[in-house]
Amino acid sequence: MQSCVDAVTVPFASSVFSVTPGLMALAVIIGVILGIAAALLLYVFVLKSALIRKFQKRDAPQPLKTNNSGKEKLNKGISDSKWRPSKTKIRDSISLEGSTSPANNDVTEFALKAKVIYPINQKFRPLADGSSNPSMYEALKQAALPNQMPDDSSSSSMRSFAQDDESGSGPLAECSSLTQNEKFQSVTSYSEALTSTSCRMSLSNVTLQYLRLLDADLRQEKYTVYIQLLKLHLNDWLSKKKINEEVYRVIISSQEKCLEDLKKQCKHDVSDTTNTSAYCNIMEIEKSEDEYVKQSLKNVNDFLHSLDNVRHCLLNKAQLPYNEVVNMVLAVSELMTWMDTILQDCQLFWAKVLQERLIHWKQQTKTIQSFQWLAEQESQCKLNAICDTMEYLTKHGQFRMEEKEVLSAELHKIFQDKTIFYSNECMRQAKDLIKKLKKQYVERASETKQIQGDERMVLLDKVNRQRMDAGAFLKDYHDLLEKQRKTISDLDDEEDSRITESIGELWKNLYSAFSQTIEDLTKDIYHQILPKRTTLSLNECEHLRQQVKQSHLTNLEKIDNYRRQCLKLYQDSLVHEKQMWIEEQVLFANMQAHLIEREEKTIERMILRLCGITDQAKEYLVKEYRLGLQAMLRQLGVRHLGLATLTDMRMSRKKSKLQDLKEKHSLDGIMPLWDTRKLQNEEFRFLKEEKQLENETQQVLSAFHVQLVTELQIAQQYLQSRLKDIAGQALIHHARMEAAKISYESKDDVKDKLADAVEESVYVTRDGVCTLVQIYYQQVKETVEAYEQDKSKHKKTEKGVSMPLYTV
Repeated sequence: MQSCVDAVTVPFASSVFSVTPGLMALAVIIGVILGIAAALLLYVFVLKSALIRKFQKRDAPQPLKTNNSGKEKLNKGISDSKWRPSKTKIRDSISLEGSTSPANNDVTEFALKAKVIYPINQKFRPLADGSSNPSMYEALKQAALPNQMPDDSSSSSMRSFAQDDESGSGPLAECSSLTQNEKFQSVTSYSEALTSTSCRMSLSNVTLQYLRLLDADLRQEKYTVYIQLLKLHLNDWLSKKKINEEVYRVIISSQEKCLEDLKKQCKHDVSDTTNTSAYCNIMEIEKSEDEYVKQSLKNVNDFLHSLDNVRHCLLNKAQLPYNEVVNMVLAVSELMTWMDTILQDCQLFWAKVLQERLIHWKQQTKTIQSFQWLAEQESQCKLNAICDTMEYLTKHGQFRMEEKEVLSAELHKIFQDKTIFYSNECMRQAKDLIKKLKKQYVERASETKQIQGDERMVLLDKVNRQRMDAGAFLKDYHDLLEKQRKTISDLDDEEDSRITESIGELWKNLYSAFSQTIEDLTKDIYHQILPKRTTLSLNECEHLRQQVKQSHLTNLEKIDNYRRQCLKLYQDSLVHEKQMWIEEQVLFANMQAHLIEREEKTIERMILRLCGITDQAKEYLVKEYRLGLQAMLRQLGVRHLGLATLTDMRMSRKKSKLQDLKEKHSLDGIMPLWDTRKLQNEEFRFLKEEKQLENETQQVLSAFHVQLVTELQIAQQYLQSRLKDIAGQALIHHARMEAAKISYESKDDVKDKLADAVEESVYVTRDGVCTLVQIYYQQVKETVEAYEQDKSKHKKTEKGVSMPLYTV
């Protein structure tokens, strides 16, 4: 060794350098070995972990992508055999994943490093809720079911409810709690909302559509009655030779054309809502409603002007006496005012029916969609139970930690795929079933409406032939239409019941099939996977499965009780909404009564200032104003009903949040998992949210009330403008009548009266001077008396002030 050292330390410039080949080779080998060892240590302790993080981030979503077989199943449809898991395929996939541990050392090492240690009072479940794999957790959030809030946690087990008060996604949680700018699915019937991801908003939008259809139907009835009343009066005059056929034809054709234009505009306004795009937001709906109410008020004004055109035509073309024309117009106006009153009561009645249907469908959608939530909970509970079993076996040496992590991740993916497949299949089959049932309903409804149209034509022909009384016709025609509406409503109720029963039965069957699939999958894991991967016998694995099954049934019963409790809370909230709606309608009715009373007093004061017009003209003014006021109030009633629905849509987000808090608060009564302090915090949050909801609701109602008052002012402007026209025409007619009276008097009498008036205005007469003097002396006398009274009061005041001075 010393010789080697001496050889290495030979002086550099002293002699010829000589090398031993054997020692040089040894030194090279040692250097290579040390370099490899250093590179391995650098890779293991520095580069390896960085590379794992990099590739894990890049490939995180891949382990949770749904396999192609699931997509093929979804496209082909579902059957009993498809719900049964392929035992060979599941067993092979899990066994393959567990038997390739040497090739998956990086994955297992990452799983060991990435596991999360739960708090002391919670169980250690590395992959039961996806917390050991961040990418898995994110993927599960993205695959949230449609009835979940988008920002809620994906963990939905009973244990998750107790652990995280912020992640409570209850069975009735909605993703429909949107802001004003966010889009939601637009549907055209209540049944289609069953498959909508924003059921509450879609149902409210359907209610607005039905309100427009109701308004259009009532307007159609009003126009038909009006033209028929006009025909009855004009036919009577035609038979008495007061008018000719040309005048009759001109008046009827012009009125029918005007009403046809109004009907087209009404259909266009209705189509703006019923033919909307696939998605819309609250702001677009509110804008459409604003335009609709303005157009409807304008249509009322145009209809009133059409009645004025009839009067002008009869006076100018038919040259009929003014009194006869006014009497005819008064008779029509009085009947049309009565008609508007009947239609307003009818409108309120069917609005209540719509509100009942809306509440019914809200309850049905939540009940049906809660089965989807129940399936998710069952899948999660099964997965938690299996993971707990593997955790127990790992602690007793049956599993290595890395094997357990890999197996748990694979099971998590399988269970999640089954749940997503179930959710998608429920939606697909429900849409197909609704489409099929709706097609049958449309056919029956079309036949019924055709029969009803023939019934209306028979009644109108009967009126034209028999010339029945106008009031009797109005009553008979309205009763017929109400009977027909009742028939269509019963048909709708029958269809609603059939659809809800069919969809409920479908989802129950799919849920039963899903439960059986999860049970078969669990059985396959305990009978096929665990005996091969552990030293446990088949009987021991079966014993573990029975224990897990018993525990699962207990938890599932608690979950179902929680679901039923949430449905009961939601039903109570719907009852409260209904009561609030009724109170709003009572307040609006009182506002209408107050407005009518105030307008009546206003028109009375106006008539008192119109001196000289006849009593007939005054009656004409009053009845025409009442006709316009009643028609405007009915349209504002439609607007008020729409605003109530828009308020519910505006507050949907807050109501959903409050509903979630109610559900979480009710959970403590079923499963007391919260401590006292946490429960108090939840109660405080609930009261705070409830108060905030009440305040914001009042703000929205106030804003809509201001909007309604603005639209009422627009209606008043229309009415005042028309009232001025009618009053001006009455005054012109009165002036003409006075001029006509003067023309019948003697021209000499007129000259004498004019001469006396001119003389009295120009020259001073004795009588005029005496009158002026008397007035002057009377004013002087009053002035003197007032002066004497002021003087006496002043003396008394001075006397009272001087007395104390003398006393001092």
